[in-house]
Amino acid sequence: MANVLKEVTVNIGTIEGGSSDNIVPAYCKVKVDIRLPLGITPDEITEMIKEKIHKTDSTIIISWARPAKIVTEATYSSIDSNITKILAQNHRDITQQEPLYSFTSGGTDCRFWRLKGIPALSYGPRVFGMGGVDEHIYEQDLTTTAQVHIGTIIDYLNRSNL
Repeated sequence: MANVLKEVTVNIGTIEGGSSDNIVPAYCKVKVDIRLPLGITPDEITEMIKEKIHKTDSTIIISWARPAKIVTEATYSSIDSNITKILAQNHRDITQQEPLYSFTSGGTDCRFWRLKGIPALSYGPRVFGMGGVDEHIYEQDLTTTAQVHIGTIIDYLNRSNL
């Protein structure tokens, strides 16, 4: 299992501050992306960060500028859930292969659905060169994804106790 599923991951994306290389900066602004595994809440990690910073220097003033709508607790859909089983079966039927179970980043809307008690999964084509100039997928993967989605929707609506 990837460490990202078991540990807090931190990426310091940008650091800025000061006005010149020969003057001690009066401020520092840091943009940090923190991903939380199941079991650690945003409030807990916020307190942990404050404690570590104040242990270094208790006079440091900390302010947070994070979008509240984006900060959520980690969520997941169980491999044993009805929606997962239905999607997996549709994948098998269409591809003749076992599905690859993985995780997705907070970049999907799944967490918002799950927080409302609505089961949600992310299923899609293989992406090559993600985020780069030559990002692309294969046409067959797109077709397969559409077939699995359609089959899953129909089967879920037919089998679920909505």
